[in-house]
Amino acid sequence: MRSKLSILFLSGILFTGASHAEESQISLTGTVVSGACNISATNQTFAFEDLYTGKMREAGSASNWKSFSMLLTACPTGTQNVTMKISGTAAPEYPTYFANTEDAKNVMLELTDSTHSTTYSNGSTLTAAVDDSRNAFFSFAAREYSPQGGVESGAFESVVMMDFTYQ
Repeated sequence: MRSKLSILFLSGILFTGASHAEESQISLTGTVVSGACNISATNQTFAFEDLYTGKMREAGSASNWKSFSMLLTACPTGTQNVTMKISGTAAPEYPTYFANTEDAKNVMLELTDSTHSTTYSNGSTLTAAVDDSRNAFFSFAAREYSPQGGVESGAFESVVMMDFTYQ
């Protein structure tokens, strides 16, 4: 209430030179939102084991799975769900996978849930419930994958971003 009175008072001062008096009201609105959850590790780097081209000759060949998770803690009271949107550069000829941005050829990143039953690609979204301890948990697996085979040696790197919204 105090802010509203101050604004009305200033409005009256600004218009004191007018030839006639006119009443005006200024309404200010906004939204109060809760803060974000704490993310267990905001920047994670995972190194795959060396991958030999001889193992990657055939279409559908892949490295071993690398499991990882994202734990969000201390979610604000009242937050019921956390939605994650995944983004990254899709492999041009295979948009279900993420592109290798280094010089190894015919190899890309496959990202799935921990049971390998759902594959995530650029633009995928997933939701986790916030538990009674105010935590949310996402579990993943990733591997180097070659849908066409014929992998050529070189470095491998793929960057995946994860953006969170809270409900």
